[in-house]
Amino acid sequence: MSSRNVRPDPFADLIFTTHLESQLRFMYDHPEVLEAIPVVCFYGYAGLGKTTVAKIFADAFCGDTRYFAMNEASLNSKFVDEEIRPLLRANLFDRVSNEEYLFNKCIILDEFHNLTPKEQDRFKVVFDEMKKTLVIVCLNTTEKKGIADQTTEPILSRMNAISFNT
Repeated sequence: MSSRNVRPDPFADLIFTTHLESQLRFMYDHPEVLEAIPVVCFYGYAGLGKTTVAKIFADAFCGDTRYFAMNEASLNSKFVDEEIRPLLRANLFDRVSNEEYLFNKCIILDEFHNLTPKEQDRFKVVFDEMKKTLVIVCLNTTEKKGIADQTTEPILSRMNAISFNT
């Protein structure tokens, strides 16, 4: 994966809090953390740039990225089986060599807090079965509803969580 080291710094043009920057840079500099647990959750108040950073993060680590908004249009009982699992099984976006990127593909699940606990738990087996795939979950939290209130325990236990709150 030597070519990742020669690419420009993906965070160079962004301004972060010191704490957030150190968390993102740690993951970027220590990709073995992502290899061990390839699900990252960016959580925090609405409008802090979680989705934008998710796309930049995906570009730094992944050959191809698919974005899914977890809204009413996508919230059906067959979403995981019809949309996500086929992506994980197929070589549809394995266009790049494993040496160029850490992961062949990335799936961004935005607005994950819109899913019911039952809908969230459909992802737990999918997360466990992934190969060469990074998942980035973007989750809005509020002062009254933190990350533990917005995700189920089985999902939370499978994620590297990074707070965007200041």
